[in-house]
Amino acid sequence: MVCSDEKEFAVTYEDALKYPIMLTHSTRSGESLRALPASQGGPIKLAYPINDFPEITDKYPSDNWAWYVVEVRVEM
Repeated sequence: MVCSDEKEFAVTYEDALKYPIMLTHSTRSGESLRALPASQGGPIKLAYPINDFPEITDKYPSDNWAWYVVEVRVEM
């Protein structure tokens, strides 16, 4: 993942298969769905399922949440 500030974050192929890692573009508040604002990492943010898989933070700490993703590269 490449962010607008040129920071790069890698997710291994194995982890992409094992965990539901997401590129998110919206947020829900009650019944309302809205575009993810820049102040929360939008318009596209890389998010990890830490509530369901807390062990993922050992490999992908909170500073690995890529904000404002502008490019996705797949390397195998």
